[in-house]
Amino acid sequence: MLGLAIGKLYYSHSTSRGSANFKEMPFHDAQIEWKREEASTMSFKSPIKLSEADRIRYKSDTTDFGGQVYNIKKTTNDDYQYEVISYLRLYHDKVTCSFSNMTSSQIMKKVVAMSKNNLSTAGIKTTNIIHSNLKWEKTSIWDIAQQLCWLEHQAGYEVRCQVDANGTLLFNYLDKQQKGYIFDNAFDYNEEYDSSDLITSYSVVYDGKVVASANASSSIIAKWGYVTEMEDCQSSSTSTSSSTSTTKKNTSLRDDAQIQKYNIPSKIVDQALKIAKVGNSDYNNAKLIHNWINKNVGYVGYANSQRGALGTLNRKGGNCCDHSNLTVAMLRSIGIKARYAHAKTSGGAGHVWTEAYLNGKWFTMDNGTRSTTKYWGSHYNGMGGKRFTYERLPF
Repeated sequence: MLGLAIGKLYYSHSTSRGSANFKEMPFHDAQIEWKREEASTMSFKSPIKLSEADRIRYKSDTTDFGGQVYNIKKTTNDDYQYEVISYLRLYHDKVTCSFSNMTSSQIMKKVVAMSKNNLSTAGIKTTNIIHSNLKWEKTSIWDIAQQLCWLEHQAGYEVRCQVDANGTLLFNYLDKQQKGYIFDNAFDYNEEYDSSDLITSYSVVYDGKVVASANASSSIIAKWGYVTEMEDCQSSSTSTSSSTSTTKKNTSLRDDAQIQKYNIPSKIVDQALKIAKVGNSDYNNAKLIHNWINKNVGYVGYANSQRGALGTLNRKGGNCCDHSNLTVAMLRSIGIKARYAHAKTSGGAGHVWTEAYLNGKWFTMDNGTRSTTKYWGSHYNGMGGKRFTYERLPF
């Protein structure tokens, strides 16, 4: 949390993009919580009366923040307490789309234009890599941007993707040399984050005690023109389903402790809850998940973890490591203890599979093989070698 003392704060009652008439306002007790992969938030107090969805801009020599008011509380001394959410939230409209033989920048311009929020494409600059065929179903614009950044990264390019203080998506190549430093990879790309709930609640438990917690609304959707508690943010003209349809199903199966401990993305949790059945034994639910992955996730050959659990689910394919990443995450989502098992030969080759704690013992399940045979109760043993187990896969 960054406390703000030196800088100026501006407001505008306009909620139409591009038409803001900002005026300076007095303020105090201002703080910004910066988040790398989520919508940042700001809080401050002021005697000026604002309304929900009014636009806020904070500027100093080192900080530039823009967003919309989403929470107002009257305090003592005729002050109002305001909460502001950054414009990144605007990029979580969900879209269904497919593209062939187009560059990342061309795709992003079309995807951004699908939003209901009248978003600008001015910050999307030309990229060079052509993608032969890409398709997304009910995926947020921000997630699509992150996936395109990852594809560019795999091709040897680094793309900056961020939302500026005006609400414009900046999507363009980074120079290989900046401020005297030369680097090969600008970011440590991680597909294991979840950006579907930009503001959420959490608690950290250590030795049975809550040592840290935070609470906010996960349902609030900020849009140009208003802020509302609506949860259906589909932009696809062919879909009218609510985004809450999976999160409310089978909620008694959720294991929030494991979800928080392992930072399991909500998309994986929702998919596990669709597959598992309330009232089933852990054994039967584990088998349902095993069978679903067999049917829906293919094998792709490469070394070590590269896609992670969420990337494997999104791309419907992965090697043995990433098959196990997805299987372990789904099992943990519904309260089944799971771990990784690894057989390694002296030459360095190896194989990874999953073990679930069922009926009082560790049970073997293996989806990640080249063979059309998938193993329930056993694993592919073509590698041989010494066996290891891990809570988190180290490679």
